[in-house]
Amino acid sequence: MFALRRMTPTAFGTLMALEPAVGVLLGLLILHQQPSAMQVLGILLVVLAGAAAQRGGQRRPKLSTRPDTAKESETCSPA
Repeated sequence: MFALRRMTPTAFGTLMALEPAVGVLLGLLILHQQPSAMQVLGILLVVLAGAAAQRGGQRRPKLSTRPDTAKESETCSPA
């Protein structure tokens, strides 16, 4: 729990994208289950989609919240 509080949302999302692969690996090692080719492909797609969702999009520049940088024209004026 301590580590989760210190992780960034991106790192946590990437870690969660690996969860299906870890489940299959544990099933293979502990329960001696053999996943089919379609199951392996599905897990691969889930992991790739989760990682792409975390790494993919463009980032917007942060807006300044300091009062000295706000322009006078951007403030609301009474109608």
